[in-house]
Amino acid sequence: MRLNVTKLSALSAAVAAAGSLGLLAGTAGAATFPASHDTQCENGDSIFGRGASFARGAHIGWGAEILTPDAFSRLGQGFGYNAAGCNNSTSPLVSFAIGRESVSYYPSGSGSATALFGFARANSRVASSFEINFGGTDEPGTSTQNGFAVDGDPAVSYDNTDLETIPLAGSAIAIDVKLPAGCSVDPADRILSPTQVEGVFANDAGFTRWGNIFTITGTSGGNACSSLTINRVARYDRSGTTFALKQFLHAVDGAEGWATTYSTDNRDWPNRSTNWYTSNQINGAGALLDSLSGTTVARDNAGSTSTIAGGIGYADLATSRGRAYGWYDSAAPDANDERFWVYVRRPSDNVEVSPAALDDATTTTDYGAACDDVRYSNIPATTEGDWTGLTGTPTNQDYPICTPTYALAWEEPADFNRGYNRSIASATGPFTIDQARSTKDYITYALSAHGQGLLAARDYSALSPDLLRVAQAGAAVLGWNNAEAGE
Repeated sequence: MRLNVTKLSALSAAVAAAGSLGLLAGTAGAATFPASHDTQCENGDSIFGRGASFARGAHIGWGAEILTPDAFSRLGQGFGYNAAGCNNSTSPLVSFAIGRESVSYYPSGSGSATALFGFARANSRVASSFEINFGGTDEPGTSTQNGFAVDGDPAVSYDNTDLETIPLAGSAIAIDVKLPAGCSVDPADRILSPTQVEGVFANDAGFTRWGNIFTITGTSGGNACSSLTINRVARYDRSGTTFALKQFLHAVDGAEGWATTYSTDNRDWPNRSTNWYTSNQINGAGALLDSLSGTTVARDNAGSTSTIAGGIGYADLATSRGRAYGWYDSAAPDANDERFWVYVRRPSDNVEVSPAALDDATTTTDYGAACDDVRYSNIPATTEGDWTGLTGTPTNQDYPICTPTYALAWEEPADFNRGYNRSIASATGPFTIDQARSTKDYITYALSAHGQGLLAARDYSALSPDLLRVAQAGAAVLGWNNAEAGE
């Protein structure tokens, strides 16, 4: 791909100015639209996103309709309803507020988005990628993968369009437990060390039975609960949540192969032939927890299905609470509650921390993830950079397994259409300028003070100021056809 000095200069300027961005900047940074679309919400249209199930709850908060595999109706709030979004009486797009136009999101896993955006190999963008206007992922692309996406067909240059990887929100990965029927763990003992978490998911000797990790009482199926095997339940799909969890596991045990052997295809796990299951060929965190809970069957490594009798899994905090893994009363938890997330000890000080700011599952309090003060390092200068080296250090009362979730968006969809049409002369195509306008506006709304302020109620954390500055600058450069600026 060509090196564009003009674009790099514009990006650098956008990063520097990000702190002064308005709620929805119509022409900030390098973004270009013709006069018909150059202001907030002007002539926008319904848009569709696909990807990380980790982000599902955040998109609910921002007013999106959630589609299969974990559907949720649109709430009367967010992008199409608030004046900070596209419910503005002076805007041509008042119809967003009354439901004619909408944002829809498919929480089908990070891998479903990165595949459509062409991360796999050169010339791997696929026609179905035109069915979505933005992607969602918790596993950002490497420099090589981003290059594949940007270049499209390497035989031509007219389809090159920069890919922006834009942080949207942060949250915690809860370690969720479903005890076998008849078993009980005192709430004071629902705590795991990083070594125990890693050992259980690796199925290492000394971590395969419930008595290895908890003081557990009762019997199930005529056997002492302490002697029963722990079933591991993992995602069926290539999941960004799995990627982020394995980054944590790698930090605990760098020799296991979490970042190498079990990262190339992150659906692979150590010792898969025993005590290992996935959801039954259904993507997403909700499907994992349904199999863990026993409400749907699980599939083992050989492809056989069964209802498992308890186990351990993982999911974003919002999905965990939604599937009843929250604690029902922090003042007097029920020791017989068989579904719960565990506290995990922070490696730095050995303090046990919940993934949630509040554990209670039966009130309407704004919960939020215990990730507010994570200190991030190795932050790329722009959203066109490689985010795979980003590291987070928990501070204060932070939980040790926190991660951002990202949007994927094309800077110049017109060039993407040229690739679809196989013609340098044709910028029209399945991705319309109306959708480009709304994609920019929706992402910028999510990064506004209003959008970030909606996250705690959905079990997320707002972005840290250093991540937010880069993210807002990335949203500012989203446009339609930057060739109009003489590029």
